[in-house]
Amino acid sequence: MGGNPPHVEYALTELGRSLLVPLRAVRQWAETHVPDILAARERAGVQEASS
Repeated sequence: MGGNPPHVEYALTELGRSLLVPLRAVRQWAETHVPDILAARERAGVQEASS
């Protein structure tokens, strides 16, 4: 057999796409506040998890 795997395409539904705006806002908030988050973690003595 050994052929190519089947091709699958995924797409968001209209309901799923309705989450894009609030998720974008959360991402922007997080990116803006990275320095504050890192500083708070440092003050709390939180160590980064190693991968």
